[in-house]
Amino acid sequence: MGSSLSFFTFMYLSFLLFSFQLTSSRQPLCHDKEHSALLRFKESLFIHHEYYYSDSACSTKTELWNLKGNGDCCSWEGVKCNVDTGYVIKLDLSSSCLYGSINSSSTLFHLVHLQWLSLAYNNFTDSKIPSGIMNLSRLSHLNLSHSYFSGQIPPEMLELSNLESLDLSGFWSFHRLRYELQLQQPGYGLQLQQPNLKSLVEKLTNLKVLDLSSVNNISSSQLEVLTNLSSLNFLSLQNCNLEGTIPSSLGNLYSLIHLDLSDNNFWGQIPSEMLDLSQLEYLDLSWNEDSSLEKRLQLRQPGGLRSLVDKLTNLKWLDLSWVNISSSIPKSLGNLSSLTHLSLKDCQLQGQIPSEMLELSQLEYLDLSYNWYSSLEKTLQLRQPGGLRSLVDKLTNLKWLDLSLVNISSPLPDSLGNLSSLTHLSLGYCKLQGQIPSEMLELSQLEYLDLSYNWYSSLEKTLQLRQPGGLRSLVDKLTNLKWLDLSWVNISSSIPDSLGNLSSLTHLSLYNCKLQGTIPSSLGNLYNLIHLDLSRNNFGGEIPSEMFELSQLEYLDLSFNFDLQQGGLRSLHLRQPASFYKLTNIKWLILDRVNISSSIPNSLGNLSSLTRLSLSYCNLQGTIPSSIGSLTKLNTLILSSNNLQELTWDFQEQFHLQLVASPI
Repeated sequence: MGSSLSFFTFMYLSFLLFSFQLTSSRQPLCHDKEHSALLRFKESLFIHHEYYYSDSACSTKTELWNLKGNGDCCSWEGVKCNVDTGYVIKLDLSSSCLYGSINSSSTLFHLVHLQWLSLAYNNFTDSKIPSGIMNLSRLSHLNLSHSYFSGQIPPEMLELSNLESLDLSGFWSFHRLRYELQLQQPGYGLQLQQPNLKSLVEKLTNLKVLDLSSVNNISSSQLEVLTNLSSLNFLSLQNCNLEGTIPSSLGNLYSLIHLDLSDNNFWGQIPSEMLDLSQLEYLDLSWNEDSSLEKRLQLRQPGGLRSLVDKLTNLKWLDLSWVNISSSIPKSLGNLSSLTHLSLKDCQLQGQIPSEMLELSQLEYLDLSYNWYSSLEKTLQLRQPGGLRSLVDKLTNLKWLDLSLVNISSPLPDSLGNLSSLTHLSLGYCKLQGQIPSEMLELSQLEYLDLSYNWYSSLEKTLQLRQPGGLRSLVDKLTNLKWLDLSWVNISSSIPDSLGNLSSLTHLSLYNCKLQGTIPSSLGNLYNLIHLDLSRNNFGGEIPSEMFELSQLEYLDLSFNFDLQQGGLRSLHLRQPASFYKLTNIKWLILDRVNISSSIPNSLGNLSSLTRLSLSYCNLQGTIPSSIGSLTKLNTLILSSNNLQELTWDFQEQFHLQLVASPI
């Protein structure tokens, strides 16, 4: 009897325990008010791919909310709830194709239990950050980066005293129209003026992550206040128009792992105190520009680059591009075994690249370009035994390699074709010689290829692409190219029709490559082309009309082409010069020695972006049309050696041109 009772007692307790575990493991449904708030927030915005600005695709995750009767918002993509209370504590809507404005009445601010919020990489149409943000007082993580908010950062945001991570960074790229607008309109983008940086630091004392990249009106004189954020491990002030010297007090932020002060106007010595930031894994001081070499940011104190390398031993990312270093590369750089990104572009480096640097086996990005002097002996060199071959054989993880203007003076190694992850290869002005190896055409991931200006007075030593197939093989295999510059490479063949299949090309330069035959009409398929240079070759025949359909073109140079098969007397000719009007974005139009044999078309006056127009030796006739007077951006006009009548209006005086039109 006792054993039966014990058995039933055991079974009953087991059932209670199982029920408790089942109940406790089941996440509660979200609250009706928060369910409604999320849906109303979703409905207040559009889903719009066209107004999404990022290199990666966006996800329309909110479109899946509440579908098929799924009323539990805690299970929706991007939403996370507290497992005990069911309140929404995390909302990740980054890269969600959201388009529209948000104001303080938005139901987003009804989610008062939120601890983590990201609206990054959407488009909120340059609206202001709503003051209603202060309702989210529990936030520890706030990311509004790259989402086109503008105007003054509201003082209400500084009431979020629990914030540990704040990212308000904006877009920064030389290729984005938005950046150009920002330069033209000082009030564009987010601003930190009232409140200012000092107020932010005094209020948000728990910050560990602070990213204000591309935020305007930050006072350079207030940077020292950042040392009060003793827990800070991530600081980015990229492209904030900061100026003056970097305050030495930043060297007191001993917890920093990530520091980015790039794309500003800092100058003077990099303070030695910064070399005490021994936890740093990411350091970017690049592109602090000043026209004067003496006023650039500098690392020229005793020890210089060697001291930095010897002290910051945890670095994974180091970018000092445009910093005046003016020394050789220290051998100890090879000790930074965790480096994946190294850029020392245009640093006035000199001497040999040390072989120890080739031990950086984790490197994915290497840029040592534009370290050159008028004296070849001082120019950065890679000429030790093995040279480029040793670099290629050891740094097998490279995705980006730029050694432009490094004196290599050797052939390209066959093993270059083994760098299968390479997307960017720039070896211009390196004194390379001999044949381009066919193995290099196996680099199928390449998007950027520049082998330009590797030439010698001896044609036999000049870099060549003359093996069977030549240019056709390159075009057929490297199908992802966006940038191709083979200027001065001896190709000595015609352009294959298949070049027109490289639909992603934005830059094509085949200057002085001994190309011959006719220009194929298939080039008219390169709709994304911005820069096209086919000058100083041996082309003859008619310029295909399809080329004037390239409406994105900003630079076109077809000058000085002579068909050697016709004794060098026959040049390119253009039968329909009126087609110029289609090149609506053109800035440089250079057609010297193209046989036009007509008057200058009035349609040239519609090319409002033109800054340089060169039409010498074109057999032009008649008068210069007055429509050219509307080209207010034009600063160079070359019409020499034609059969034009004298100017009847004072074009040069009106537009202050460098006018080269005599004899005309």
